[in-house]
Formats: sequence, C-alpha cells, structure tokens
Amino acid sequence: MSYKGFKSERAFYNAKCHALTVLIVGEEHAEDCLHNEVERVINNRFNAIKSPSPPDLPAFTEKVVTKCGQVSIKDLTDDEARRMYFMLLKSVKGVKENEKAVNRILKNSNDMSEDQRRKIIRLTKYKFNWKVGTTFAKILEYVPRLRKRLTPFDIQNTKILALFSQLKKDEADKVIKRLEKIEIKNEEKQNV
Repeated sequence: MSYKGFKSERAFYNAKCHALTVLIVGEEHAEDCLHNEVERVINNRFNAIKSPSPPDLPAFTEKVVTKCGQVSIKDLTDDEARRMYFMLLKSVKGVKENEKAVNRILKNSNDMSEDQRRKIIRLTKYKFNWKVGTTFAKILEYVPRLRKRLTPFDIQNTKILALFSQLKKDEADKVIKRLEKIEIKNEEKQNV
C-alpha cells in the first residue's frame, strides 16, 4: 500500500478514517461518527484490559474513557487505527452497494441501464464488428462532455468499462440513436 503524500502510515490512516466517515454519514455528522468509533474502540480496550496496560498502549485512565466527544483518532494505537480504517472502508463499500440497490429498486438512477449497455454492445461489437478502441472513440465523439468525466489513464488505455460507468441514460440514448442510424444506412447499402 502506498502512503505517498503522507508523512507516515499512521498519518495516512488518520486522514483516510476522517474521509471515510464523510462518505458514510456525510460531512455534517462525520466528526461525531469518528468520535463515536474512537470511543467504542477505547471502551473495548478498557473493558478488555482492566489491568495495567502494555507499554505500546497509551496510558489508560477513566478520564480518557469518559471524555465523550473529546477523544481523537490520535488516541488509538497504530494497529487500532489500521483496523478502524479497514472497518470503515468495508462500511463505505456496503453503503455504496445499498445506494445502488435502492436506485435499482426505485429506478431513479440516472446511470445507463443494462438494456442500454447491451444494445450498444450488440450494435458495435456484433453488428458493426468494431474493436473496443473504435467503439470508445465513437462514443466520445457522440458525447464529448464525457471526456471530462474520464481520467487521462482511462482515455489513453481505452477503458470501455470506465466509459460505460460514466454514461448517463440520456447520453446512452443519444449514442444508441446514432448507432441505429448507422445500422439503417448499412442495411440500405446492402440492399442496393
């Protein structure tokens, strides 16, 4: 794992835990969420270790445990911060999956539908026999603003999945209409 841009591995975990709580509960409640998680870890540590703490743990007193809202992620050990990071990362993945499921159920997602994706693939790959690079270039030609939502790496390496993930329903409709026009022209040429 790379910690580029951070002073240490611990600084990375501290910053990322803050960022992940924002993704989970929103910016307004992120600080409270992080404090609650840190308190939970400290209270678990206190309940598990009622005897004098090992030298690698911060000094443990009732004062640390009862400072509700005043604890910081810096009060955790490196191992506890790392475990909290991975736990929060898992929670973020769960939140995103739940959002996708809700959008599918409510059908209010603005993302391209599976039917639209299948139609684009059917036309470009099986009807026109286009290579991935050609399909990628044509879709960017039909929807130029899509280029701004892709990374330079995605564009340079023609990452079609990244392109499809950024397509919105109305943009996919536009692409499909253009492809259907090409299909009609091809059929007219074959009939002549």
